[in-house]
Amino acid sequence: MKKTLILSILLTFICYTKSFSQYKLKIIFKDGTEKTDTYKAKGWKLTSLTTDEKFHLNDMKEITYYKDDKSFKYYVIDTKTYVKSKRSKIRLARKAYEGKNIELYYVYFRWTDGHGTGSFSVNAYDEAFVKKKDEPYAYNMGYIYGFIYEGIKKRVRVYFKDCPELIQKVNKNKIKKKNTLEMVTFYDQHCGQ
Repeated sequence: MKKTLILSILLTFICYTKSFSQYKLKIIFKDGTEKTDTYKAKGWKLTSLTTDEKFHLNDMKEITYYKDDKSFKYYVIDTKTYVKSKRSKIRLARKAYEGKNIELYYVYFRWTDGHGTGSFSVNAYDEAFVKKKDEPYAYNMGYIYGFIYEGIKKRVRVYFKDCPELIQKVNKNKIKKKNTLEMVTFYDQHCGQ
């Protein structure tokens, strides 16, 4: 839990900061080339402090962040909220599971609400996205924006329609609707191609 919180905070600073910060990163681009350098970040754009080259998240496949003697790997994924969503969004995610048929990613979200009173609360959490190996998008399979608890069983029925046994287990609460990792591992071991 503590490690997840630290990674989530770290991801916030890499992606969402409005001020220029410096990070030692290894970037693997979609074309397979790699660059390791110290970069300054503003939003989704990185600028090399050595060459002054600018890069956007859309051009990247993976980012490894180095801090002290540790490294943290993130993947650039194209996501949709629902299977039938028309729009997609590029996100930076941590890979939690990679099987032969499916992958599970966690994307950091930060939500701020003033409740109409002028007082603000900030909620930070990881949202689960699943991606079958043969599909271009990862789909949201968690609690959308951290607070909408409805619709997960419906999303499981739609997304995992090729695995009736998994749908039945989730509907009968043999696999809890909050346990995305268990759903994904079950799918990988019993369904898919």
